[in-house]
Amino acid sequence: MGPAPQFISTPFLSGAGPFLFAALVKYLLEFFGRPPGATAHHGDDHVTHERIADELSALEREALALADAASLDPAPYVSDYRGIAAYICIWTPPELLRAGGLHPVLMRGESASAPPGSCATCAAFAGGWLESILDRTRLIVVAETCTGIVRLLSRVAREREIPLFSISEPENLTDDGLRAYVHQLSWLRDTVRGNMPLERYEANLAGAFSLYSAERSLLAALRADGRIPDRTAALLQAAAQTAPPEAVIPLVERAFELARELPPSDAVPLLLVGGMLERDRLALYDALAAAGGRIAADLLCSSGRGPHRSASEPGLSLFDRIAFEHFNQLPCLPVEPNRRFYIEAKALVEREGIKGILYYEPRGCGPYRRERERFHWNAPVPVMYLDAGFLAREPDDMASDFADFLSSL
Repeated sequence: MGPAPQFISTPFLSGAGPFLFAALVKYLLEFFGRPPGATAHHGDDHVTHERIADELSALEREALALADAASLDPAPYVSDYRGIAAYICIWTPPELLRAGGLHPVLMRGESASAPPGSCATCAAFAGGWLESILDRTRLIVVAETCTGIVRLLSRVAREREIPLFSISEPENLTDDGLRAYVHQLSWLRDTVRGNMPLERYEANLAGAFSLYSAERSLLAALRADGRIPDRTAALLQAAAQTAPPEAVIPLVERAFELARELPPSDAVPLLLVGGMLERDRLALYDALAAAGGRIAADLLCSSGRGPHRSASEPGLSLFDRIAFEHFNQLPCLPVEPNRRFYIEAKALVEREGIKGILYYEPRGCGPYRRERERFHWNAPVPVMYLDAGFLAREPDDMASDFADFLSSL
């Protein structure tokens, strides 16, 4: 593969395959073409707040069930299914894993399973919700961005006799950095493919790419619209990080249907930045909504920020395109050099009209603790700092502090 330009702009939804792309475009055009707050019903069949609230609650329960790793059954959806691939970083393209018959699950922590003073993400591997999938896990993919997680997962892989694959996050967006990243992904591809014929793997890869591209695009559009509650969006994102796209996309489509019936949000738009937010921190979203704020965008390590969408270069294979798009995605904040993160975060603030930033420092996370002071001096808008102690407080207390912050903007 020859050197490619660093960035290629393209329409947002260009990643989906022909059928999914056409259906997705039709769906989004119908959604955004409807006036805000307009109901999908006619005549006297008016939609009540109670019905919408009930449907949102039902949707959240279904999303929560899909996010439950213990009850996960990917076999009906994944071609050549042979187990789960647990990965820890968005630098791992899930399409490469699924194409080889492994269902990708993004490993996230749970505050409820973490002993006091410990890292919630690490606790998830050592006895939390991920313990339930280790017997079905055939590969663990770890990123070398946290030495503590690398050490723990290495031990888990050794004790459980699960193959471990390590990926180094690109530190420099140069041709040499791109080549090194592509080489890593080619080794991952070959590891996952095993004895599967190359033609079959590539066919599976094309299908997986269409599915994950459609899912990411729908979730991003739902968040950008801003009418669905943050709690609902967070649960749908958690479901997408655990369950197959075929099971999640129908829920996102239902969320769009409900969004059509909601008025535009007048909540204060905020940016959420930080490390891996535990998947059970739903009180954060409830408290913020009660205070009159909403998450307009997030740049969390556990976020759904998708890879950089690029045009399909002539002669560029699908594998190379996936590698190129992930290479160009926004890096994690603590990874040096991080000047690009600050530049793009400032552009995001201006583009989305964001009024303030919530900075989340996970418990025991040295990189985000060390970055906090530099972030303070580089943030383009006021910042409120959150930690595990803050998120463990009563929702009313959190809402009161959020309200004070919002009133200062």
